[in-house]
Amino acid sequence: MNSFEDGEVRRIDDDMGKLTLAIVVKSLFGEELTRDAGEIGELLLAVADASNERLNSPFGLLSWIPTLRNLREKRALARFDEIIRVLIRTRRQSAGQREDLLSALLSAADADTGAGMSDRQLRDEMMTMFLAGQDTTAHALSWTWYLLARHPDVEAKLLEEIRRVLAGRAPRATDLPNLPYTEMIVREAIRLFPPAPFFARQPTEDVTVGEWEIPKGSLIVVSTYALQRDRRFFPEPELFNPDRFAPGWEERISRFAYLPFGGGPRVCIGNGFAMMEARLVLATVAQRCKLLLESNTEIAPKQLVTLRPGRAVRMRVEKRADVMQANGI
Repeated sequence: MNSFEDGEVRRIDDDMGKLTLAIVVKSLFGEELTRDAGEIGELLLAVADASNERLNSPFGLLSWIPTLRNLREKRALARFDEIIRVLIRTRRQSAGQREDLLSALLSAADADTGAGMSDRQLRDEMMTMFLAGQDTTAHALSWTWYLLARHPDVEAKLLEEIRRVLAGRAPRATDLPNLPYTEMIVREAIRLFPPAPFFARQPTEDVTVGEWEIPKGSLIVVSTYALQRDRRFFPEPELFNPDRFAPGWEERISRFAYLPFGGGPRVCIGNGFAMMEARLVLATVAQRCKLLLESNTEIAPKQLVTLRPGRAVRMRVEKRADVMQANGI
């Protein structure tokens, strides 16, 4: 936030991408890879580009076709794999416990056998968490800023809560229970624009759903984007209304009508981390500045592997005078 200048125009979608990348690198791998965040970001982009190309290809999801993007993806995954394997090997040889996810997984042991994770298991877990945990949160935050700029009444209520609870200081995780409206805004933003617009499941046995007979092993794709805009579950579904998620929403909204993180035993393992991160970023930025859209033209979503803004989210920074004075800026 110290790099934001009063009156400047920024690509907030780019800013959120860089921020969530830095957060996920430090949280998963610790300080050792922080200096490599730029390279890791480029590797991640190569993987995402190839995945998006296959998703929209008329030839299907064929990763073996030697297109330039597929070859770039293979090189990126190989380099990413090398970085993580070297880090795992270094950590196993070093003493001391660090405060990151890799250290937690290294010390984890099977309750029955006492065995720890193999290097392959560790690598797979870390790559999954990294690839799934950065882009999604960046898009969720970008859509949130876009929606707030188009709904000043919601932004005013957010600012009132932040000022009352934080009184100008930076938010901490312990403040989150006292920031319910901040959470309501994030939940409503990812209802309208779920970062993962679809997910898939495979039944382990033949099953009947309504009039449909679904064989074991079939691929069932659930569109969270369509589901969360269904007026049977959400009155005026196109309206941005954080009050839908006022306390007690779990009892009011059907259990499987709201699935931004999937559902059931295969629910996204990073949902708690993502919600904590999004709320802290929202509170931190909103108390320091107002973000105004450079254009009133509506931004349409672009559905790829993730649901991203269809064009750049360009916003003008307006510093909040009271916070600037309180912090001697």
